[in-house]
Amino acid sequence: MLEIRKEAWNKVALAAFFGHLVLAIWFVERGRLNADEGWYLYAARMMSMGHLPYQDFQFFQPPVYPRVMAGLVQSGSGSLLAGRWWSWVMLVMSVGVMALSARRVAGALGAAVVMLCVGLHPLVVGTAVLAKPYALTLLLVSSGLFLLLGKEGKALRVVLGFVLLALAVGTRLSLFALLVPLLFGQRRQNFFLACLGCVVGFSLVLRSIPLNADVQLWEQLLGFHWGDGGSLFDRLGWLFHCVTVWGVFCFALLRGDSPIRGLRLGCFLAVVVHLFPSQLHVEHLVVVLPALILLVVSPGCMGFLDGLRSLLLAAGLLFLGVLAGSRFVHLDDDYSSVQQTM
Repeated sequence: MLEIRKEAWNKVALAAFFGHLVLAIWFVERGRLNADEGWYLYAARMMSMGHLPYQDFQFFQPPVYPRVMAGLVQSGSGSLLAGRWWSWVMLVMSVGVMALSARRVAGALGAAVVMLCVGLHPLVVGTAVLAKPYALTLLLVSSGLFLLLGKEGKALRVVLGFVLLALAVGTRLSLFALLVPLLFGQRRQNFFLACLGCVVGFSLVLRSIPLNADVQLWEQLLGFHWGDGGSLFDRLGWLFHCVTVWGVFCFALLRGDSPIRGLRLGCFLAVVVHLFPSQLHVEHLVVVLPALILLVVSPGCMGFLDGLRSLLLAAGLLFLGVLAGSRFVHLDDDYSSVQQTM
């Protein structure tokens, strides 16, 4: 009976994965142009010409994404489509890595949960296929956590895992709140190796950051985001949307167990830190999903799915998240943005 159930969940995961591929391709072609896409592609072009962010041109995010895109995408009329297809590749890879991580924690059921909760979530897919850092961040975070879950070759896994997590901070600063608890979670066994990985990762990030005294790093990286704006009412509204869009993941914060030391605290802090910027966006939490999904598939949450009533409640939360998240997905009505930019 157990083998039959495992086979059934494998089929669900495989079917959902093919659905994820089709959905992501559709969003690549039909996703409405986001102004930040042009800004990131401009930064990539400037860096490919030898210019440094923060010093030679203003840039308000960490530098890893435009540095990567500078080596992958040529400037020109097709750069938007090329950037989106690279995001598609990285998104598909990251969802696959998340499924493998969940399989290590909860077997075939865990992989199916990832494909249903992440791979088919319209806000995740619609956000991550844009020419923005989300897909690269998902790939770095999911790969880093996958390495930390492994048993064999633990020392090398810890070093490489924290290298990738440090690079993820170089794409989205808010992930520093996730990295620190994970780092201190290694203090009993592999703290030195984890620190070594962080040093290597951050040294790679700092290669693209000028450290001259006259460069206004604080104003561009933090001050711009923490400027005046956003009221308590705005933050309450943001929390409401987070509960409706990411209901399954919010439930995991309450019930989930940490398969990696410090993961649950890191997830909590990484969510809370998104309350501080003046501009609040529900899709910003997409970068935390590789960590949150490990809480979803942990025994504390999976044990909740024993009865039919609990299974229906979980399905209801997932349906509510998909329905609520669709409000924040922006698609072209007639002539596609990709065709216009060509």
